[in-house]
Order: sequence, then structure tokens, then C-alpha cells
Amino acid sequence: MANIRKLSGVLVVIAVLLGAALWVSKNSHQGPPDLDFHLSDFHHKTHDFELERKGKGVFVHFWASWCPPCLKELPEFNEFILKNEKNPDYEFWLISVDEKEEAALGILKKYKWPEGVRLLFDPTKTAARKWGTWDYPETYLLRLSDLKRIKWLGTRDWENPRYIKEINDFLLIK
Repeated sequence: MANIRKLSGVLVVIAVLLGAALWVSKNSHQGPPDLDFHLSDFHHKTHDFELERKGKGVFVHFWASWCPPCLKELPEFNEFILKNEKNPDYEFWLISVDEKEEAALGILKKYKWPEGVRLLFDPTKTAARKWGTWDYPETYLLRLSDLKRIKWLGTRDWENPRYIKEINDFLLIK
């Protein structure tokens, strides 16, 4: 009986530690990613991330048409982008990891996208892997002053004032 209690205690400690590690990995500040990637947009124009980024922060959002959480989040993320399209501090790169371009385009055509938003295609998941992305949706906010980033796994409530404050604090925007 004593051994069962000890084993139960050990299992509880392990579960707590795993839960804490998962929480940290889901919403963590990370060092610089591999910025050397080139992706095509849906007009077959190649974009070089290292050369084209601007502003104080770049949102890099990995998604897929076959991902239900991605499809749930996309309307809210689109609204967030539309509300911030004139904000010179923000830049948006949405990267589809669909294998077929038509699948992603079918989803993207449902929304209005401001001119400066990069809608890109990564069918081999090369950029996603360089950034450490394996689950979708996954969004990064890269601070350009020092190349530190925040990583968010899963969907977010892009209208939540707490998240807006977190974004602005991270980018040092008053």
C-alpha cells in the first residue's frame, strides 16, 4: 500500500511538471528563428523574409485548410489584421502548409486581405520546420529590434485586450 502511495505521488509530480512544460512551450519567448526562407505567394511571386520584413514586429502565422482549429481562428485573425492594417508597427505573414495551393486559396478567398499582408504557400513545410512548427495553427510574433519572438500554439482570441497588451508590451509600443 505504501508503494502505491509513493507511485501515485511520483505520477502526480510528473503530471504537474509535464503540464507546466506544455504551458511554457505553448506561450513562450524564444530566441531568433532561422530567417533565411523564401516562399511564393499565390501569384507565384517569391518573398524573402530576411529582406522584406519591416515595422517593429512581424506576425508569422502557420495554418492549413485541413486544420479545424485554423479555420475556426482565421476569421478572428483576419479581423485583427483588418483593424491593424494601417499600424506601421505590425506586419503579417500568413503561411499555408497545404500541399495543394487550391485548398488554401479556397479558404483565403472568403476574406478581405489588406495589400501589405503576405499570403504565402509552404507545401514542403520548410519554413514551418525552420521555425520549429509542428502543430497548427501556430503564430509567432517576431520583435525586429532584437529578433526575439513569442510563440503561440493553437487558437487565440485576437480581440482580447490582455493579448493586445501582451503584444504591445513585447514590441515596446506605448
